[in-house]
Amino acid sequence: MTLRRATRAAVLLAVAASAGVAHADRVVPKKGPAVRGWVTRSDTEVVVNRYRARSAAMTYGVVRFPVADVRRVEEEPDPLETVRRRHDDLAPDDVDGRVGLARFARAQKLPLEADRLLEEALRLKPDHAEAVALYGEARLTSARRGRIEADPAARRAVEEVLVLEPGPRRAEAARAVERGGGPAARPELYERARRSRGEPKGYREDVPVVVAADRCPGAVATWFVPEDYDPLAPRALLLALHDGSKAGKDGTAVVGSGRDAATIYRDAARQRGWILVCPTALAAPWTAPANEPLLLALLDEACARYAVDLDRIYVAGHGMGADGAAAFAARRLDTVAAVAASSGTSVRLPKAVKAAGTRVFLFHGEDDPIHAVEATRAAADELLAADADVVYLELPGTGHSFPSEALREMADVLRTARLASARRASAWPRSSFLRRPSADEVRALGDPAAAWGDAK
Repeated sequence: MTLRRATRAAVLLAVAASAGVAHADRVVPKKGPAVRGWVTRSDTEVVVNRYRARSAAMTYGVVRFPVADVRRVEEEPDPLETVRRRHDDLAPDDVDGRVGLARFARAQKLPLEADRLLEEALRLKPDHAEAVALYGEARLTSARRGRIEADPAARRAVEEVLVLEPGPRRAEAARAVERGGGPAARPELYERARRSRGEPKGYREDVPVVVAADRCPGAVATWFVPEDYDPLAPRALLLALHDGSKAGKDGTAVVGSGRDAATIYRDAARQRGWILVCPTALAAPWTAPANEPLLLALLDEACARYAVDLDRIYVAGHGMGADGAAAFAARRLDTVAAVAASSGTSVRLPKAVKAAGTRVFLFHGEDDPIHAVEATRAAADELLAADADVVYLELPGTGHSFPSEALREMADVLRTARLASARRASAWPRSSFLRRPSADEVRALGDPAAAWGDAK
């Protein structure tokens, strides 16, 4: 696995300055202590969900004040979260909306987000006077160099290279694109993108794991790739772990499958345009040592076959999968931007998720007859006490299921999560196709550089 890893200490130092907190306002009553959380108001009352969930059906941790008993409500907006949500909600062709949001981002001292919005607006309408003035014409010319996401001409040039036959001619054409202001002539980008155009899309069950197959023999996963997937436009990746239980004489036989997990998360992936990968565990439970190589191999394979946004890798799990997802994310705070754990037995996440900026979504049914709710409540309380970026949703009458209301809130929480980095130079997605290929990828899928032959 070659997803770049740093020591945990280095990661925490690098991202501490940029770590955010889930949105929470503060209600100050006329009597008693203030309460922070997600606030909704009506003509008669002020409702605070201390766990920051938005569902009106949640009762646990919800505090209700008659309007007459409230001294004030102090709003604590998160400007970065606000910009990302509004950006995500913009129509693909809304030029003026992007320019207006860019002005707001600038006012909130979010220059990277403002730049991306203006670059998107100018890609749609190159002569938009206000966008050009805000960005600066000379600066725009410089910023576009090598950026296919911001420069339509550079993208067209790259696409022309991708249709050429493999070999030195394609390599020289890529170098010509670079000399003309396009992206660096790197075979990792071009050959992976070319190969990725031929990769399957849609829904596929029980696909054998190819990368590092020797370390996880017999492993399979269920995949979903959006039909409109574009190898030059990186997508978020959701790695989802199935529920199940231990079986067999030694308790390691697996009950459950990646197909089961896909039934839970497939709709969210389709609606959000995410790539979904749902492996079947090699041993029960998910925290068994045999599963770590499988999860690492699948991340490597997904990032080699498809353009994954390295800032938007999410891990989720239900039941047994919740424990596995939380444990895996805790060990990969430099890789996982967000983790969603529902109805687990003992979901445990370190307080370090606060400094790392890792977003956490927790869910549990109040009346779950399989796994008692108390452990998840305790995990939510611990993370809230650490002021981590966490949302906990608890619903009555849902048992051990993962209802559609919980799925919608999970997707809404995850959609703006990004891997925190104090060194980020752009708000655009970071394509996994720009990583160096791992030895496992080269053995399983081929060396991207080999397709360029002996071109100098």
